[in-house]
Amino acid sequence: MASTQKAGVLHITGVMQGKGKIFAPTSQKAVDTAGDCPYFTEVLFGDAGRVLVTKVSADQGVFVCIDEGGGAWAWSSKAFGPVGNAPTRVFKEGVVDCSAGCGFIVTVHTDGSVLCTTSAGNQPVPTPDPIQACDSANNKILLLSTVGDLYQVSTNDKAMVPTRLPLADGMKVQAFSCGSIHSAACTTSGEVFTWGFNQSGCLGNGNRKSCGIDSPCKVDIASPDGSVPFIRSVGCTKGQAGVAQVKGTGQEGPRTHLVDSNGGLYIAGTTHKGLGADHMNKTFMPEKDHLNFYKVGGKARDVKVSPPVPTGAAEDIAKSPAGAARRMGMQDLDEFGKGGCTNYLSGVRIVSSAPAHIHSAALSEDGRLFTWGCGSNGRTGLAAFMRGPGGSKRTMKCYVSTPTQVESIEAMRVLGYATGRWWTLAIIDPATMPARRGSTMQNK
Repeated sequence: MASTQKAGVLHITGVMQGKGKIFAPTSQKAVDTAGDCPYFTEVLFGDAGRVLVTKVSADQGVFVCIDEGGGAWAWSSKAFGPVGNAPTRVFKEGVVDCSAGCGFIVTVHTDGSVLCTTSAGNQPVPTPDPIQACDSANNKILLLSTVGDLYQVSTNDKAMVPTRLPLADGMKVQAFSCGSIHSAACTTSGEVFTWGFNQSGCLGNGNRKSCGIDSPCKVDIASPDGSVPFIRSVGCTKGQAGVAQVKGTGQEGPRTHLVDSNGGLYIAGTTHKGLGADHMNKTFMPEKDHLNFYKVGGKARDVKVSPPVPTGAAEDIAKSPAGAARRMGMQDLDEFGKGGCTNYLSGVRIVSSAPAHIHSAALSEDGRLFTWGCGSNGRTGLAAFMRGPGGSKRTMKCYVSTPTQVESIEAMRVLGYATGRWWTLAIIDPATMPARRGSTMQNK
């Protein structure tokens, strides 16, 4: 959605270099010999110095952000058009929203026009009405008009003709998310619609049947107490390599995340590698996916493991009970497992959540960033990834089933964030950052 937030300093964690590619311009001191940065480090804008940004988006090696003056900056591991592997200001002003896809960026401008920047240059996207917000992933673009209509565009279509999401008369979209192989939207009255590839159950309609934008699924959602939540935010998996990798339960499939008006988080889709946030201990290939939306903090669905292996913040329970509870988003450690529930995030109000290929992130109302899933390459930014022998990286079993506040930035306020295939990006309030003392903020 379009950004209205305060500007902050852009940071990134995950893969920085590999296979001859540079994915993010950061200090070389922050990058290890494998080309990874396992902790959040500041994105460098070259001769421009520190640039404060209000919005950031990423997909598979393409990044775009908006600065506080309405300019758009982009970079990519594979150069296209005016975009190289260092942040380049592609528009000086007038940008109100932006998004990254596979080999392109999309920008929405103050006059409601939309441009898709590719190797062929800036291509206008024709729309029936002025546009206020955009999102994109893979080869798709979603555009929200100023009158609340949602349109989908494929970059495979040279004419880029938009298709309108068919909703009943008077029904308008207020939040939406474009995933790599599926998408979702919620209306001003709280209804949720999903469409796309559904082998992992990510549409949340109780089965694995896919549907197109011409016949989206209206999803019924219920809280554990039976009440119907009012959904305000949606997020769909970005950075998904493709449907060939998604073959059923226990696979690296996509998810849909929903956030209700009370700050509750719901997940539909794969639970592989802890992505379902429904286990109190490490899980790799659970027996079931979330075919219906599961409320995070609900009943624990642990498989029988002996001995049980805690993950993320739960690893620190013996050393720091209060700290572990806080990092799991709880008021008190007594909540952990109480009533057979995980009770994750029960003490915070989540405002949005963004799943990526094999990790996820969520932001709380008070600016705390939580991540979980596979920590390989440092994409979650969590200390758990660096708890291998002698403080080395964990190679296997770096899966975190426990939504955990990122330790290295827990004293700072996160204003905005994004996830991509191998990264998490965070926009941090400069007033809460420590004085510059190096290139990276390591977990202690």
